[in-house]
Amino acid sequence: MDVFRLLLFIILFSISLCSFGQCKSFTQKQCMPKLLPFIHNGQMNNIELAPGQTASFQQTFYSGQNYKALVCTENTLSGSYFEVFTVDNKLVYTNKSDLNEEWEFSVGSTQNLLFKVFIPEAENEEDNNQIGCVSVVIGFED
Repeated sequence: MDVFRLLLFIILFSISLCSFGQCKSFTQKQCMPKLLPFIHNGQMNNIELAPGQTASFQQTFYSGQNYKALVCTENTLSGSYFEVFTVDNKLVYTNKSDLNEEWEFSVGSTQNLLFKVFIPEAENEEDNNQIGCVSVVIGFED
């Protein structure tokens, strides 16, 4: 029985490493080039999501700096959009109406912003089983 558990753990761990590697590769090949001429801040925020799921992360932005936020999703996740909130939950930006994957901005004072990425439900029930990579990369002007 212990051998079975060990094998199950190894298989599940290998699958998670493989999917993380695929998402990292997607980010590096498909998203990072679109960030130019901004300089990547060094953090990779990527996750695999399915239709109907959301993800969020918080990031600190410094006053006097110009930024570019880029949200890339694999083609299997159509209609995805993102929203940005202040820490007191005030909406700062949304791309829900135009689905533009990038947002250039600056902040008046150093602050934390919360990014939420939404993957809408698919029209076909079969498409709701599609899992794809979602990456949020942040760059700044030098």
